[in-house]
This record gives sequence, structure tokens and C-alpha cells, in this order.
Amino acid sequence: MSLYLAEVSRRHPDEHILMFLDRAGWHQAKALVVPDNLTLDWLPPYSPQCNPEELVWREVRRQPFGNHDFDSVDAVETTGSASWSPHPFKCNPSPALTGLLMLD
Repeated sequence: MSLYLAEVSRRHPDEHILMFLDRAGWHQAKALVVPDNLTLDWLPPYSPQCNPEELVWREVRRQPFGNHDFDSVDAVETTGSASWSPHPFKCNPSPALTGLLMLD
């Protein structure tokens, strides 16, 4: 997590970023190094409505990856690409979410 925060900081040196995180253990580790241009704040406990990434994981668990064994990473990427374009979500994902999934 410290490496991720350092990379975000490096890519946005002239900005101050407020980043909201869930309460996963690695987000709260005592050894976590937070760069000066980042401020971390926490989502309320169990608040999937505040965390759009939860929508992604809900759909990934259901389809196309639920109870499926893939022979290769290529097969995973092919399945994911075919399933997420057009995306199966019933909401309008934010630009950050669509960027994460590399959707059009």
C-alpha cells in the first residue's frame, strides 16, 4: 500500500489528494507511509454504497468468474474483456471505475 501511495504522490506532485479508504488492515498498518501531498480518510464501517469498487467485486463474483477455473491468464483477460464491454453493471459507473476496468 505504501508503494501505491508513493506512486500516486509521484504522479500528482502539484496536487493535494484526499483519498478515502475502506478499513482493510493494510490500509491502516502502522508502517504505512503516507506522502505529504496525500490525506487519508476512512469510509464508515460496512458501507458498500460509499465504495463503488464493491459493485465491481459483486459482479465479478457472480459473473463471469464465479465458480469457474481458467487455464491461463489470457483466458481470464478474454473472459473479462468480453463480459465488461458493454459492462454488466446496472449503474452508471464513475470515470474512475470505468478507468479501472478499462471500459469505453
